[in-house]
Amino acid sequence: MTQEGFATAAMVRGKAAFATSVDVAIQRCEAGVATLLSGKGTPLARLEAYDDGMGALSDAMAQASVVRNAHPDEELRSVADSEEQRLEALSTGISLDRRVYDALQALERTGFDAETHRLLDRTLRDFRRAK
Repeated sequence: MTQEGFATAAMVRGKAAFATSVDVAIQRCEAGVATLLSGKGTPLARLEAYDDGMGALSDAMAQASVVRNAHPDEELRSVADSEEQRLEALSTGISLDRRVYDALQALERTGFDAETHRLLDRTLRDFRRAK
């Protein structure tokens, strides 16, 4: 879901739609991590799946923060606060998961372009910093 779609769901349809949007983002994130950990597919496809999942998580966290801080409906702000905590817990769990780090570290980089090398290097750096 795009950021615009996520925000629209939260602001137009209310609490249930917001929670559903968060669930979808979590599912995308977990699927990306699972693809990375599966060892199946090309290294680039596994990295792209992981990056897509983490992007979905990051977008959802940003949207939850905006809704929590700026939405006029107090109940929706409260839901956003709870969902933001759930998203943060998932993000923290992934950043501390040694299996994810090891899977990223083990990716065969042959054929990666310079931008992909940089993405992987920075991602691994962030894992080392999270210890």
